[in-house]
Amino acid sequence: MSHNIIVFGICHTNTLGLIRSLGEDGFKPILVEVNNSKHSFINVSKYIANYHKVNSPEDGIELIQQLYSSKPGKSIILTGTDACAMVIDRNYNKLRPNFIISSVNNTEGELENLLDKERIRICAESVGLRTPKSWVIDCTNGIVLPHDLSYPCVIKAINSVAGRKDVNIYHTESELISGLQSLIVESHIIQIQEFIEKDYEILINGCVLSNGEIIMPCALKKIRHFPHGFGGLAYGIVTPNIDQYISTPLLKNFLEKIGYNGLFSIEFLIKDGNAYFLEINLRNDGTSYVSTYGGVNLASIWTKDALGLENIFNTKVSKEYLASSIIADFHNVTEKRIKVCQWFKQIIQSDVDLLWNKKDFKPALYYIINRVKTKL
Repeated sequence: MSHNIIVFGICHTNTLGLIRSLGEDGFKPILVEVNNSKHSFINVSKYIANYHKVNSPEDGIELIQQLYSSKPGKSIILTGTDACAMVIDRNYNKLRPNFIISSVNNTEGELENLLDKERIRICAESVGLRTPKSWVIDCTNGIVLPHDLSYPCVIKAINSVAGRKDVNIYHTESELISGLQSLIVESHIIQIQEFIEKDYEILINGCVLSNGEIIMPCALKKIRHFPHGFGGLAYGIVTPNIDQYISTPLLKNFLEKIGYNGLFSIEFLIKDGNAYFLEINLRNDGTSYVSTYGGVNLASIWTKDALGLENIFNTKVSKEYLASSIIADFHNVTEKRIKVCQWFKQIIQSDVDLLWNKKDFKPALYYIINRVKTKL
């Protein structure tokens, strides 16, 4: 295929999943990798046509514009991180004449607005989705806690790009103030949210096409995470039956209200059979390859739609299956949450892994080699 397909992301299985999904359907993506390290493992994927390494998302956009804005036809850019999606959104008007990119209502700055965790929570609540109780505080001039605050709670930078992910649970005012003092170094605006002792989390990957059609092929139930409790997939099960967890009409109402076009994922925690909205990621998700394995290649579907190519696809995965992230889950062994024999047995039983892929095995090998080198 002659179209320039640019994957813009960091050295992570998120970016690798995008590359593999596109590659398995005949595309040869160009990788623009934001990486300040001398090591990479995703750049050895057999599907990559060309590779560029940059130090920041801003440098990446500058390079993309310099090298690909004058190519015949529009190039398409797919992102794997909030930071990359945000810098594209901030440059939407400059990029739009020469590139096809995700957007909210075809308007510069709107995607960044929806990265505000409280704004998107209120939007979710307005269509009938349950959300944990939340408070937003501005710590620019000091910490003043809401009078009706309840414990336990968790804290988050209001924008996922503005601050790190805090994985602590706060049970007292003194604990919370200590946590806030640490986080406000990165973000003065902070969301405090009630902590719900979840039974498990589910994640729904999907895409919104140019005609507004919403594709949601499956739900991923996370059985284990890393980091423990708050992290990404370590081990889980994929099912086509989303409605056993959350109403798909509600999800579609939510997405239609946002006005987004592109790849996305939505996360929920489940407690006593009730689903509580956590967040939406307006870009490719690190677990999206699990639906590619199941026969619904979201990256390719959205790319073909954006380019006006013939686009015949399934809308649901065909069956239930197991998904894993070998390296992430091994941390649960080293931290003594599971035994190595259980880890090994379940990895063998897993149908799809975010790193290991027999059709594209070099990235996994290079990941291991790089990890060994950094330990020496």
